[in-house]
Amino acid sequence: MKRILSIFALLMAAPVAAQTVAITGGTVVIGDGSDPIPGGTVVIRNGRVVSAGAGAPPAGAQIVDATGKWVTPGLVGGFTRLGLVEVGAVSDTNDVQAGQSPFNAGLDIAPAVNPLGSPIATNRTGGITRAIVAPGADGAIFAGQGAIIDLGSDMEPIMRARAFQFVELGESGADEAGGSRAASFTALRYALDEAQRYARNPSGYDGNSEDSLLNRRDAAALAEVVRGRMPLLVHVEQARDIVNVLGLKRDYPSLELVLVGVSEGWTVADRIAAAGVPVIANALNDLPSAFERLAATQSNIGRMRDAGVEVAIGQLNDSDTHNVRYATQYAGNLVALTRVPGHTGLDWNEAFAAISSGPAEIMGLGSEIGSLRPGRRADVVIWDGDPLELSSNVDMMLIDGVQQPLVSRQTRLRDRYRTIDENQHPGPKLPGVRPATGVFAITRHPMNWAFILWALTHIALSGRPANLVIATGILLLAFFGSMLQDRKKETLLGDAWRGWEARTSFVPFGALAAGTIPWRAAWPGWIALIGGIVIWAVASWLHAMPVGPLYWAL
Repeated sequence: MKRILSIFALLMAAPVAAQTVAITGGTVVIGDGSDPIPGGTVVIRNGRVVSAGAGAPPAGAQIVDATGKWVTPGLVGGFTRLGLVEVGAVSDTNDVQAGQSPFNAGLDIAPAVNPLGSPIATNRTGGITRAIVAPGADGAIFAGQGAIIDLGSDMEPIMRARAFQFVELGESGADEAGGSRAASFTALRYALDEAQRYARNPSGYDGNSEDSLLNRRDAAALAEVVRGRMPLLVHVEQARDIVNVLGLKRDYPSLELVLVGVSEGWTVADRIAAAGVPVIANALNDLPSAFERLAATQSNIGRMRDAGVEVAIGQLNDSDTHNVRYATQYAGNLVALTRVPGHTGLDWNEAFAAISSGPAEIMGLGSEIGSLRPGRRADVVIWDGDPLELSSNVDMMLIDGVQQPLVSRQTRLRDRYRTIDENQHPGPKLPGVRPATGVFAITRHPMNWAFILWALTHIALSGRPANLVIATGILLLAFFGSMLQDRKKETLLGDAWRGWEARTSFVPFGALAAGTIPWRAAWPGWIALIGGIVIWAVASWLHAMPVGPLYWAL
């Protein structure tokens, strides 16, 4: 930790972009699928990677000691909605879809990305430095044009606007197009035909005619797709849908297709590989959660990789708005899968590349981000351990050679409540500084003792084995749960809880009998006393088996 603090001081003294910095001594991961390099060196100058490997640092470079740590390229979120959602259930903070807009393919998601949204900072602390951000479809199969962003702590998050077009097919696309796959594929082909017509003669295209499916804005956006200047990301899951999309290349040879989701991709992996179409797949889809995912398996990515498919990890509809940082866990699971008989995962190097250089290469940005090869942007992350291990954390991050804060709402809440005294507590005063009155004068665990008395009564009066098992379980849970609650509260509240324990008793009436609490403190008042008796009498009368004095008297 002292080494990292010295790093911070160094970087605050002079911007990384204005000097040569060598990060030395750590296990260096290039991110291109090659083996990690123990004791490697990463040299950064002017916001770019100069070199990364086993070489010595250049003379005059500022040295950052990363001994015992891992040094990697920043992670690239393979398919996300980062920056578009703050609270998913609050429409005012959700910019993923635009169902009421007259535009669909022509929408540009870039202006909607909020760099100050809490998910940006949260995912930055998890090692994510760049992300592919896609809109969502609503009312049409085309969702619009996505962007590539960086997660830097500034107001300029867009690395590349209008980086791709996103279209929904499969079950979701069928719903958007009118209720069937026939409708969605017809809409797709008709739109591509319209875009070709626009591309041939933009000034002669009339987007307002009855025969035009696309307005001019949407047609102009799709014209870039049919010209091959903009990738078309297509969400499909089912094998048949995948094959149908691959067939588009016959009629539209310039299309730069990227398949997204692809749960059943392993079943047609040879076709995907032969078509040369890359895939961004969810890593852990292993349940038939929909009819189009009946063949889902965690071995999907590994089997596609073995078949020669270029594949990266994405998170379509899977924590894609707030927890893209789960990418390291997903990659780690694919590594672990190699040890499960009958399953196919990825080796460590392949898994890390699937969340770094893999997405970057698929989006045509492999020469800029995703690895520590010379000339790439200096997106560098220093970890305190293996980045694919769940227990590892980010110690330091650079984006374009600029140090980034590792503070988020979660870390602030953690730090706020990690150590807190009575005066800082935002709620009511802790029980340790209040006199014990009412039922707390009898016992500090009134609810649990109510369960204990209930259990003892039923054990005594009911001989049925099922009742005895249930009552005994409740008895043990309430009794030992009360003891464990005392220890938990002592850990959380410290002296305040210990003071409360000293004033009260665990066993009912213990503190009253010992004189710690005066008997008058336990008096509930006439209203509470009479109300309690009435409720008890009614409950006794309605009880399924005869109990209480009312039954005895009758």
